[in-house]
Amino acid sequence: WKTAEKWFLDALEKIKAIGNEVTVDKWEPLLNNLGHVMKLKKYEEAFEYHRQALVLIPQNASTYSSIGYIHSLMGNFECAIDYFHTALGLRRDEERDFDFERQSLDESGIMALETSNLPPKSSGTRSPIEEALEIEMNESDMMLETSMSDHST
Repeated sequence: WKTAEKWFLDALEKIKAIGNEVTVDKWEPLLNNLGHVMKLKKYEEAFEYHRQALVLIPQNASTYSSIGYIHSLMGNFECAIDYFHTALGLRRDEERDFDFERQSLDESGIMALETSNLPPKSSGTRSPIEEALEIEMNESDMMLETSMSDHST
């Protein structure tokens, strides 16, 4: 993770040096990737990078899910649920958002979750959070690879 953090911060500095030539489609994935790396107990920094990404692309469900996940890591379950609900509204067909919300609700004890309208929990050996993180990181890797290949041409 430390190596990833260094590379993303180096990329951020290079993009800043380019200036106005860089478009939103380059900034947003980088900021979200930095947000993912900063989840190593650097929650405020992670929030800031994800917030900057939301400014660039306000309707990105993945970014809302990431912010919700950070809130759940910090024990702010009500805030986490709000962000997960927003993500669900933007992308209703993603099971991982349900899993994040279900996990936060289970951990918080705030309210009972009606599961009749939710997809069944996965039967794998990994927790929903672990599965969702893998999906989230794979999406981030794809966004980074795409943005890097677009820039190299």
